[in-house]
Amino acid sequence: MGIRDSFFFYSGAGHPDDAATLFQLVNHFFRDPGFSEKALSLAKIRYRQQYEKSERTLDGKMKIDGDRFLAGNDPRFGIPAPETLDQYTLEDVKNWILPHISQAPIEISIVGDIDTDVMTQLAARYLGSLGRREPFARQPERMGPVRFPYGEKRILTVDTKIESAIVRVAFLTDDFWDIAQTRQLSLLAQVLSERVRKKIREELGESYSPYVYNHPSSIFKGYGVMHMVVKIQPGSQDIVFEKLKAIVDSVLSSGITEKETRFALNPVLTHLKTLRESNRYWLNSVMVNSSVYPEKFDWARSLLSGYQQIDRKDLVRLAKKYLVWKKHAGIVIVPKDQSN
Repeated sequence: MGIRDSFFFYSGAGHPDDAATLFQLVNHFFRDPGFSEKALSLAKIRYRQQYEKSERTLDGKMKIDGDRFLAGNDPRFGIPAPETLDQYTLEDVKNWILPHISQAPIEISIVGDIDTDVMTQLAARYLGSLGRREPFARQPERMGPVRFPYGEKRILTVDTKIESAIVRVAFLTDDFWDIAQTRQLSLLAQVLSERVRKKIREELGESYSPYVYNHPSSIFKGYGVMHMVVKIQPGSQDIVFEKLKAIVDSVLSSGITEKETRFALNPVLTHLKTLRESNRYWLNSVMVNSSVYPEKFDWARSLLSGYQQIDRKDLVRLAKKYLVWKKHAGIVIVPKDQSN
């Protein structure tokens, strides 16, 4: 069982000859979810262990506190402390999840080397027997608002002996659902990644793996974040911030060349061609939640052509719209003994 932003799911994988067993197991999960005090206690122990481990790493600290900072300290973001989870009882868990298991609409997605007639029969037998359910709501209202901390900076400390730190510059972008814009922002991030790599790693030698990515939300209206991330030696954060500002300013003042756009696009297209051949793409990116968003199938059909149509002018337009330096938010994550 797993949880995404807007739904729960049961999943299984195996040889096509074992499909009946997989369906039987999923049917059993629906009919007898198997709540136990022992399992809840073990889950809390494991969560605390993972949380304490994350607190001692730079990336873990970002997930715990950094993501929440970039959402204006909204408690729906970040990772809650173990003490928060310790409050919940088994009855709390049951009261939360059982109504969804027993009443929520069910979507079935199957990918692989399969006989569709056999799979349809198995789905009807083992999941059709669960009874009628409410239909899926079309295009549910997205949540919001989320406050982005324009112009703010946060220093986070980690109890570690590792002589490393992270500088992160973030800009508010937009949510996921304008697919053309989402693709353009993704390619803009690739162009910026190459500029950051050249400026930071090749000129300063300060980082082994600087990168840029855009993370659009699928559930919070108007919320997405472009991240520029540089791993550095502690104490170099000021000069790295200056270099990142220079990179952003150069995009706004000088634009983006056709050569840069093609250089960023070609590996993306190669990756997408490979991705389209994988079960993982069709299941997780296209089919899942397509009962609510059927346009995802159209997006899959236009995946390659959509990226091929992106022009450097599209990237410059979005850079001018979203990459305004005075509106950035900054995060520095450093070892505790280097925080001064």
